[in-house]
Amino acid sequence: MQLEQYLDQIIKWLQEIKQKNQVKGFIVGLSGGIDSAVTAFLLRKAVGDECLAVIMPCESDPKDAQDARLVAASCNIPVIEIDLTPTYQQWKRILIFFSNKFILIFRHYLMQIQKYGCEWLPFMRLPLNIIT
Repeated sequence: MQLEQYLDQIIKWLQEIKQKNQVKGFIVGLSGGIDSAVTAFLLRKAVGDECLAVIMPCESDPKDAQDARLVAASCNIPVIEIDLTPTYQQWKRILIFFSNKFILIFRHYLMQIQKYGCEWLPFMRLPLNIIT
């Protein structure tokens, strides 16, 4: 099968998906990489103006978002950008806080278990000296 035929099949498939699901169009996440760039170009060919690009950097190299904007401009696809970095950093702080609390509680119970001479936890199979 020639490349043109393969691309035509993908474009037809995208059009069928749109029609079958009765949606107005597609949203494509652009990372600045080749995979999302190819997807954006195929979507543009398949549904014309009925697509939107979303760029969601998260502690990323700014060049990636720049490349993604270039792809959107080349495809003539409208783009929105949502920086996920602040949300990600907040979630990291929350997870670290709760994981530290969990470790403190877990260590307390491990010390209680050690009093009875247990070296292994039957449900976790971790030697106590690894954690304490």
